[in-house]
Amino acid sequence: MSYVVYVFYAFSDMSVNASKDRTVKVWDCVHGQLLYSFNGHGASVVELEFHPDGEYLASASEDQRLLTWNVNDGTIVKSYSSCDTSIYNLSWHKAGKLITAGSDNGTLCVVDVSF
Repeated sequence: MSYVVYVFYAFSDMSVNASKDRTVKVWDCVHGQLLYSFNGHGASVVELEFHPDGEYLASASEDQRLLTWNVNDGTIVKSYSSCDTSIYNLSWHKAGKLITAGSDNGTLCVVDVSF
């Protein structure tokens, strides 16, 4: 399967994308420049979701891991790997302390990612 995931943050000039190359890339949409390339997943990245405040980004991969990144420097803030299968859907709670992670086997994990 070949795919690319894109996410735009509505309150910023930033967008992110990810794909089967296992990286997450942060782009300046105004100038069309790559700002950062994050590495941390061991398989294709299939889902991205900005934190409600725009400072963090969650990524999910076929490596069965959910990573939370600091968008400004690319550090992994939290790592979660307790789901038993690949994660394909992410959604932040509006307060930004929880993420729901939907898996390909139909399970839903609720993950505490409090910073």
